[in-house]
Amino acid sequence: MRIITVFLLLLFSLSGAALVSEEEKPNTAATEADYQQALSDYKKAADAYDIKNLGVFAYRAYKLAFELHPHDKKNIAQLALQYGRSLPINRHRMAVLEKAHELYEEAWPEGDAAHIDALVALASDYARHRYDKDSTKLFKEARKIAENIYGKNSIEVAEVYVAESQSSQKHWKGIDSYGSKAASKARKILKKIPAEISELPLAKVYFAEGKFELVHGSAEFATKSLVKSLEIQNRLAPSHPATIINHALLIEAYERLGKRHEATKHCIAIAKTSPQYDNQELLPIFKPQQVFPKNRIEPARVELAFSVDETGFVTDPAITLSEGHKDFEKVALETILRYRYIPAVRDGQRIKVHGVKQTMTWTVQR
Repeated sequence: MRIITVFLLLLFSLSGAALVSEEEKPNTAATEADYQQALSDYKKAADAYDIKNLGVFAYRAYKLAFELHPHDKKNIAQLALQYGRSLPINRHRMAVLEKAHELYEEAWPEGDAAHIDALVALASDYARHRYDKDSTKLFKEARKIAENIYGKNSIEVAEVYVAESQSSQKHWKGIDSYGSKAASKARKILKKIPAEISELPLAKVYFAEGKFELVHGSAEFATKSLVKSLEIQNRLAPSHPATIINHALLIEAYERLGKRHEATKHCIAIAKTSPQYDNQELLPIFKPQQVFPKNRIEPARVELAFSVDETGFVTDPAITLSEGHKDFEKVALETILRYRYIPAVRDGQRIKVHGVKQTMTWTVQR
């Protein structure tokens, strides 16, 4: 099974302190007005959760800061970090975050609180790429700085543990694992802190636990953690991409448990906050595992057309093309009825869409 989520986006050169190659520098002289406009565009994109343009504006602001204010090392370092964070998870993002970390080391004295953000961002990225020793070392360094400045039971220390629990999903292997230990330590600290500042980090812990359970454990346990996370996210930031992803994970959990109508309210919630319009290609947010027909292990292909109703259910499926044994047609029809979609929206209203298409293929590895 898989969740289709519609989120995220962008160059690195090792020349000096720059992330910009010579060829990418503008031919015309940049002005202070250009720089201020780039900063304004970036802040607006961040405030609006405009993932599509966030990386572009962050990169532009960084590049202009480097050209116009090359001695303002702190500002350049901060913009480099924001640019790195705006990128999709790949090797380029990691290279940008490594350079941002170097810039922070040049701009602030050792042990300064400013280093925490850069260390956590790079440690999280190392964890995702399975650079485990480097990740652990940087998280430890960030915790040490936070403890020295704010105290062992501070929100700043808890947030480092939260980041560890989120980025260390590959290390969650049970109650004593690295990721679950970080989550447990974060929760222990957060319970001592007033709710108004601990709620969002606590939601991130619940989310990390729910995501792990969904991938490696029990969908039933996953729903409990994800519901707790969503209750907080809906209250604080109902349209934030993280909230949408939480809805999507709950759709998968409920669909796997056969609680399809529990999933419906989350399909509708996504349609309200991140609508797909009827002129767009609808993509499934939940796809069940595709199996071979009984006693049939051979290649096949089936194309289907169907409708998606106002709550995201598939209706009226029909086969438009079939290549292979007839048994695959039956499996295809049964499988497509278990797909789940985000309802399409027209003029602010959820609508039924006809003529949606899906192809299923079965391959045999020799």
